[in-house]
Amino acid sequence: MVSGEMTESDRMLGRSIRGGTIELQSVIGDGGMGRVYKGVDRNLSRIVAVKVLRPEHQSMETAKVYFEREARSASKLWHPNIIQIIDFGAEEDGTLYLVMEYVPGRNLADILDKDFPLPAERTVRILSQLLTALEEAHNQGVIHRDLKPENIMLQDIPGNPDFVKVLDFGVAKAMEQDAAGPMTMAGLVMGTPHFMSPEQALGHEIDHRSDLYSVGALMYQMLTRQLPFEGRLVMNVLAKVISERPEPPSKRCPDIYILPALEEVCLRAMRKNAAGRYQNAAEFRGALLALDTTGVPTPEPQETAIPQTETISATDLEPFRRRKRTAFTDSVYDLAVIQKDLDVTGEQRRVGVLTVQARLEALSTTEQGEVTQDFRRLFESEVQRFAGVPTSHIGAVSAGVFGYPRTLEDEVRFAVQAASSIRQLVAERYPRVSLGIGIAHGSIVVPDSEIGAAYGGPLDQALRLAGVAGPDEVLADKSVARLNTSVHLEATQDEGVFRVRDEAPERRQQPVQVALPLLGRQRQLGQSQELLALISAGEATSAAIVGPEGSGKSRMLAVLARDAERQRIAVVNAPSERFPSAQVGLTLARLVKGGLELVPATSRQEAMIELGLSTDQMKVLKFLLKGVPAPHHARFWIESSAAAVVAMVRALSRRAPLLIICDSFESADMLTFKVMDRLTMRLEGERVGVVIAGVATHPLISAFCANHITISLPELEEKEVDRFLGDNFPDLEPDVRSAVTKRSKGLPSNIDLFVRYLRSYLPRRPEDLPESPMDVLGSCLDELPESARKLAAIAGALGASFPLDALSGSCPKSWDLRTNLQIIGEQGLLSIHEDEDRVWLRFEPARLSRLALAQVMDETRVEIHCRIARYYERTRGNTKNPDHDFQWARQLKEAGFDKDAVKMFAIAADNAMALYGPVPTLPVLDSLLHSAHEVFEHTTGPFQSVILKAALFMIRAGHSNDALQLLGRLEHIEMTSAAMAEFYLLKGESLFGLGRMEEALEAIKVAADTVPNRSILYAHIHMQAGRIYERLEDVEQCIQESQKTIDVVANRKDRLLAQHKQLAWRPLLVQGKVFMQAKNFEQAYQRLFDGLEAAELQDDPIGKVEANHHLAILLRSQGQFEESCTAYQAAIDATIVCGDIRSRLQTVLGLATLLFELGATNACEVLLEQGIELSRNAGRLDMLKSYDKWLEKVMAAD
Repeated sequence: MVSGEMTESDRMLGRSIRGGTIELQSVIGDGGMGRVYKGVDRNLSRIVAVKVLRPEHQSMETAKVYFEREARSASKLWHPNIIQIIDFGAEEDGTLYLVMEYVPGRNLADILDKDFPLPAERTVRILSQLLTALEEAHNQGVIHRDLKPENIMLQDIPGNPDFVKVLDFGVAKAMEQDAAGPMTMAGLVMGTPHFMSPEQALGHEIDHRSDLYSVGALMYQMLTRQLPFEGRLVMNVLAKVISERPEPPSKRCPDIYILPALEEVCLRAMRKNAAGRYQNAAEFRGALLALDTTGVPTPEPQETAIPQTETISATDLEPFRRRKRTAFTDSVYDLAVIQKDLDVTGEQRRVGVLTVQARLEALSTTEQGEVTQDFRRLFESEVQRFAGVPTSHIGAVSAGVFGYPRTLEDEVRFAVQAASSIRQLVAERYPRVSLGIGIAHGSIVVPDSEIGAAYGGPLDQALRLAGVAGPDEVLADKSVARLNTSVHLEATQDEGVFRVRDEAPERRQQPVQVALPLLGRQRQLGQSQELLALISAGEATSAAIVGPEGSGKSRMLAVLARDAERQRIAVVNAPSERFPSAQVGLTLARLVKGGLELVPATSRQEAMIELGLSTDQMKVLKFLLKGVPAPHHARFWIESSAAAVVAMVRALSRRAPLLIICDSFESADMLTFKVMDRLTMRLEGERVGVVIAGVATHPLISAFCANHITISLPELEEKEVDRFLGDNFPDLEPDVRSAVTKRSKGLPSNIDLFVRYLRSYLPRRPEDLPESPMDVLGSCLDELPESARKLAAIAGALGASFPLDALSGSCPKSWDLRTNLQIIGEQGLLSIHEDEDRVWLRFEPARLSRLALAQVMDETRVEIHCRIARYYERTRGNTKNPDHDFQWARQLKEAGFDKDAVKMFAIAADNAMALYGPVPTLPVLDSLLHSAHEVFEHTTGPFQSVILKAALFMIRAGHSNDALQLLGRLEHIEMTSAAMAEFYLLKGESLFGLGRMEEALEAIKVAADTVPNRSILYAHIHMQAGRIYERLEDVEQCIQESQKTIDVVANRKDRLLAQHKQLAWRPLLVQGKVFMQAKNFEQAYQRLFDGLEAAELQDDPIGKVEANHHLAILLRSQGQFEESCTAYQAAIDATIVCGDIRSRLQTVLGLATLLFELGATNACEVLLEQGIELSRNAGRLDMLKSYDKWLEKVMAAD
């Protein structure tokens, strides 16, 4: 199959396959996932080639599927110029093999290497055969996708010395992954970069014309022995394939005569737009055969000149070796040797080069090692901050380039700014370390190699300059002086050497003291004052301060609290924490603690007695202070907690007006949200205000906004920011102020970060500013010592906020935690506050946590995740929050303990279901989704249940399409009968939610066939079947299926049924609705009323909503308007309890339209306006349109 044989020790050698008929004799080819052997077919006495899937890939289902699918695709091609597929199969041990025709000869790559240049006539003969083969393949609907010289074999047979055979037709490159990256995986970019078409490089859908482009690229190489587009980086090659036109072959290879017509055919085949190429292989072949190649001179073989790379020799270094600073010159010599040994080539670019030598002679040997590592990190960070690329570190010498891969207008100026910043930071951190800095400009070679470094004359010159520079001196050579650059140079005594004047933003002698006010928030401040006035007047009110991350919500709350205290309104702060192992109800615990501290008493017990709370209420409040009861008491906990907190708040408000503030409310758990929602609904007539703050798009915040006043904090206007900067930094140039305004994007937290920078630095031009707020944060982290930076990384892995004991529990005991925390705090990166017996830390701003973790090396991150995972393991019993286990699992996953992580994800999913019940909450849904995606590689036993639970939560949350996609991953997995029944039930529910009733019914029927009668799952299946038949308007089948569920419920009184409450009422509602469709109103009323009673008996608010809603519709149709209004109102009340915004919007609209029919237009208008606000806050645009339409109708009627 290939030209040269090779022998290799292999377990397959000498083995017989296909029932003993084929013996494998030697290895003749190797690939990433398959190996090719030369074999003997004993039955036919002929030599064959056998491709075998590697043992390590035999267990990969994806690899096996591609192997088989592509083998079948290639086997249907029967053409003399295409390698013949003889057989495909698997051995008893699962070994997959593909038997092919054995093709001796040389491949095209070998031909070009030894026979180049090729006569025009020979080029046409080879390509016409290749196109004949492609014509047959394309007619069969097969695209090769990976044409290259190695896949074109040439045989010397009588009458045709270049008989073409096309290999690996859609097999190898559908499976084997090139070392360059994920270039060949299905669904991504497939093929070899140098020969793939532009549409293939973009990952777009391709057709047969992509193969024709590849033939054109092959033709280009046959004409020039050079690739059409070259580059050491794969992405560079792809970028050129996509955007650049190929240089004509005659210009690329001017020493060889190339027939102009042949060149024209080649370039047409390589056009970027597929419509401009030859439209089929026959047309391409016809164009080649029409060429007149007679009389074309045969080119003579020529030697290709290989350019030599300039390196530093030992002789070059002698003058510098005699100088005092020998440490540097040894390093340069090492670098030169490395470059010479590598013999690398690469892309040439004109760049600015910066080299910095750290002089460490004043330090001890131990200190030198530590400082070298820290200096390298500092160098890399600053070079990248000024748009450069670090290229190498040799000893205490570091080099970087500016102008690659990103083109810069004045790359030398960027290098100078980076040098100045590095010099300042080193002087602050290591006063005993001086630097020698060299800058040059010119062409260098940038190789694509992990160990290769950029090299070339400018880099060598910059290295020499750094070696001769005085302490903290920046030198440049004449290559910089010749440029039209804004860098200021001063001549030195040495000819051709210049001293660079410092161009970095000057550091202010005294930091500017600036307090950042609430810019542009006058309207919001007015709203907050109105809230305080309502509280003082005895009108209970609740509000949500919402805005994107960094919009100043916490600052607004701080101003609100300050103004409240000035007006003698008591304030209780109860912020939430985004820390996984925080107890469930932490916000409520803080609320209770803060409220009791307002009472002058010697103990909390005495404070409760002073407030007149009952014994039961005091017991519940003590529970809240410590944590929540067992999970199965969750519903009782919500109601009892709400009652106790309401009693405490009412008692406090009788003493003085009260304001409760809950910051970061999006981090609260669902149980806390439900208690707080009940609290705000039960304080009518009290002097109490509740204000929460959070991100508007978060589901908890959206749900709260739906029922309460909303104060939005949008991005600030540019004129406000510019005015503030002009008032506080009058020495800033207008263009610098404008750059700060634009880069802050109108967010107060971003403005605060730039202000932090401007307090210490005075940039003279926009280019001197950090590119983004994150760059400001990065520079703050860079200024930390190594130990403090590592501590910040551990803190970053813990999250945006965390208790001090979590940090200390994750750190080595030998660390000086207090000192390092003090250093980080002095930089203003962490804030500290005490809560009960715990000290909490917060990153300021929160996104700094992600940056802190990203600052450390990969191996350090693994170590950090391991430490934190052990902390979670030790503290697991201290919390009832399943998020603790989810976070533990994530830390295990990050540390590389996949199997342990999967087990923890499964446990966490079970705990979440047990605590939160069957009603889905989006925060828990996010965790379940995460865990489900983590266990796809372990889809047996309990791990299947995680996926099924995640699908159930998604269905309950209305994400039917996501649930269906998730279930699709289990389609072909072997499962138990119970799991199979649940799988098809959930699939049916997903399809039901998408309106695909016929498919849903088929899935439900399969589920019914795999589950025993009278089980809870049996009841669920037939209940869902009843709902489907209701939609299909099949009254008889609907009643029959629903009755099966009713019968199971009537005969079961066990505790298991209590966990499936909807089985008690939903079948009755399904029957009621189907009787309504059949105009049997008496039976419909009875069934709906029975369903309502069942829902009330189970205390299921969802059932109450649906039953009352349908009763209201039925009573309305029968003219019983007063009873209908009562039912609508009961449904609305139930939606408030269960938090179902969608049902509430529908029910309110139903009541509003009924009032309109009754002529109560004023009441109708009020309801519609409430519904519009509710729809807008909840983001329900569909309902918003309905409300707007009805409001227009009502106003027109007036």
